Amino acid sequence: KCVCLAGLEPTTSLALSACGAAAQPDDGQPGDVVIRDVTVVSPERDAPLEHAYVRIRDGRISEVSTRPLSAEREIDGAGRYLVPGLIDTHVHLGDVPGMLPAHEESDPDVAALARAQMPRSFLYYGFTTVVDLIGDPERIARWNDAELRPDAYFCGGAPIANGYPLVFVPEDQRFQATPYFLYDERQQNRTPDSVDPDAHTPRAVVERMAADGAICVKTFYEPGFGPMRDLPTPTLETVRALVDAAHAAGLPALLHANSLEAQRFAVDAGADILAHGLWNGLDRDGDALGNDSDSAGGDDVGATLGRD
Repeated sequence: KCVCLAGLEPTTSLALSACGAAAQPDDGQPGDVVIRDVTVVSPERDAPLEHAYVRIRDGRISEVSTRPLSAEREIDGAGRYLVPGLIDTHVHLGDVPGMLPAHEESDPDVAALARAQMPRSFLYYGFTTVVDLIGDPERIARWNDAELRPDAYFCGGAPIANGYPLVFVPEDQRFQATPYFLYDERQQNRTPDSVDPDAHTPRAVVERMAADGAICVKTFYEPGFGPMRDLPTPTLETVRALVDAAHAAGLPALLHANSLEAQRFAVDAGADILAHGLWNGLDRDGDALGNDSDSAGGDDVGATLGRD
C-alpha cells in the first residue's frame, strides 16, 4: 500500500496517510529520504514491522523493507513508530487553547505565536487531518495556506439564535460572527431587524454551508451547565429539518449533546453523530441512553477525538 508522508522531521510519531497504488521496490535516487530502523504500524499489517527501512520519493513511500536502504537524507527511527496519519475530528481552529478572547486582546503577540505554532503541533503528534466543527471557508483557507500543517476541513456550525455558543458573543456582534445561525421566532425580540429569516432557515443555511465547502453540519442542544442555565434551544422540528437538509446535501449531521436530555433529543431528531460524551453526567433521571432508542441516522458518538 502506497502512502504519503506528511512530515519528515523525526518525532515521537511520524505521520502517514494513505494516498494511492502500490509501488515497486527500487534503488536510491537523488532526493530520496530513508527512515531507518523504525517500527511500522499500519492497519493492513497483522503485526508491527520492526526494524524497517522506509524510502520516500517525491512525497510518497516507494519502498518498505527489512533490508537496509540508503539515501541522501536519512532519519533515524530507532525506538519510534511510523503510523498512518491520525485524524482529529473535533477541533476548534478559531480558538487558542488556554486563551479566552480577553487574553488574546491583552497579549496579542503571545496569541499570534500560539496560532503560528498550532499547525506544527498537530503534525508533531501525528495528526495529518483535522476537522473544525465550527468553521468557515476563510479560516480553513488561511490554515491550509501554511506550508507545514495538517489538512483542515470544516463543519458549518448552526446554533439557534441567542443559544449556545452564541451566548458567549456580545449581542451587538453575535449575528455577524456566525453566518450559519438558525432563525427562531421565539427570539424575534432579541434578533436584529436586519436579519432576513428566510436566509436562516435550516435549508438555506445548509445550502450556504455546502456552497462554502463544508463537509458536515453541526448544531447544538445546550440548555446550559454550571451557572449558565436556561439557554434557548432549538425545537425538534427545526433540528429534524436541518438533518433532512444536511442529508439532501450529502452531509452528515452532528449535534452537540453533553447530557442525557440532549442525547435523547439527538436520537429523536435523527442526528448522525453526537459531539461530546455525557459531560453533565446522566442528567436528572439517572438513567443511561438505552439500546432501545431508535435513530434514523444510526448515531455515532464523537468525544474530544471523535470517531466517524
